[in-house]
Amino acid sequence: GRKTRGTRGTESDQPIPSLAVYGLGPLRVYREGTTMGVWPNRRAKAVFKYLVVHRTGPKEVLMELFWPEASPSAARNNLNVAVYALRQFLRQGERDFSYVLFRDDSYLLNPDLDLWVDVAEFEQLVASAEQLERNSDLPGALRDLQTAETLYQGGLFEDDPYEEWILSRRRELEDRYIGVLDRLRELYVAQ
Repeated sequence: GRKTRGTRGTESDQPIPSLAVYGLGPLRVYREGTTMGVWPNRRAKAVFKYLVVHRTGPKEVLMELFWPEASPSAARNNLNVAVYALRQFLRQGERDFSYVLFRDDSYLLNPDLDLWVDVAEFEQLVASAEQLERNSDLPGALRDLQTAETLYQGGLFEDDPYEEWILSRRRELEDRYIGVLDRLRELYVAQ
């Protein structure tokens, strides 16, 4: 069964919400299998992307990254507005689950959230294929490489081509994808 949440550690009948995040290519987010619709604003979307990639976003880092020209108080206010909009967007009427938490002066996606991210799945498949190949399981390695290749639908958050903080991670994933294609070619030739 699905994980459940309750108040103060007690189990409830309510399932923990699930999010599927596709970041390889343009960002697509599905809640319980349904597309999330139009984002409230681009900064709420940017903060979400940052939290998906980094898992945690220190308040000061987010303020400097997204509002570098603003005064500290204006940047703090802008961040609060963006996080509020993000929380409302993710919640969409569900009252008792907080998708975005604030702990130790940082924002993070709730660790209790049933979260699937294509980037993490892609990297797990590549690592699995490498391990299977080391164990001489070439059919298993081939299967995982083919699945990883299918997941890679484009550069990381390609709908945001100029966001500087994304660029190095995008290049890193592109390099891994090229490695997947090279390895697939080698395995196909060997067969």
